[in-house]
Amino acid sequence: MALKTEKNKLKALRKQMVTTLTLLHHRGWALIPQVHLTARVTGLPELTDLITDLPLLTIQLPEPFPKLAGDYLLITRPGLPVADVIKKPEETILLFKCAENGTVLHLMGSQHDIRIEPCSALINHLRFHEKLAGTIKNAIVMLAEPDDLIRLSAIMPYENAFSPDKVLCSAWPPVKNLLDPPDVKQLCQIFDTDTNGYRVAGHLPGLVIWEKHGAYVAAKRISSAITMLEAASKAARLALPFSLQTETIL
Repeated sequence: MALKTEKNKLKALRKQMVTTLTLLHHRGWALIPQVHLTARVTGLPELTDLITDLPLLTIQLPEPFPKLAGDYLLITRPGLPVADVIKKPEETILLFKCAENGTVLHLMGSQHDIRIEPCSALINHLRFHEKLAGTIKNAIVMLAEPDDLIRLSAIMPYENAFSPDKVLCSAWPPVKNLLDPPDVKQLCQIFDTDTNGYRVAGHLPGLVIWEKHGAYVAAKRISSAITMLEAASKAARLALPFSLQTETIL
């Protein structure tokens, strides 16, 4: 009876993990498991191994970081038991989308305070708030330079980002104060011609968070943001899709 109970628990954990992977798959994400990374998960065999051999999976992060251009990385909290990752993926899983030049990251997971400190290894950038909450549907943005992450003490939830609208520059004075008049004019012209184009999604001290099609960058001028966002868009188009068949895993 005890063995059957344990098997049922394991099956439930695997099913929950597969549900999470399926959700991410439908968003078009390729996944890399665990804290240390070496290889991309791009197809069913790797995903099968991920589900069946989670406790054995420990790999190293490749260097330099920009080589991960266009990839989506799955990173869990250092030292966190794998079972906890499976039980509460919305609290423990972070997802990064890397731009072609290593400057754009899109972070999914918690909407709470995450502290970032510059250092040589990517995993050591992560400093977690004691209470991570929210769901996988809540996205926050994190910005990075090619070799060094910007130090952030708090990051805005995605739901609080602006909608494409010409009045956004006046809707949030701190953003408006960071923009030069030509940038404000150019931004409004873009909104007039392409409602799905560039937008201001928030601000940091001395920087504006720019967004296009789900990719975020931090830049003071829109010209710099356009260069980085176009690189991110190109990298995303080059990313190879993969299929996830939950029946074969379960």
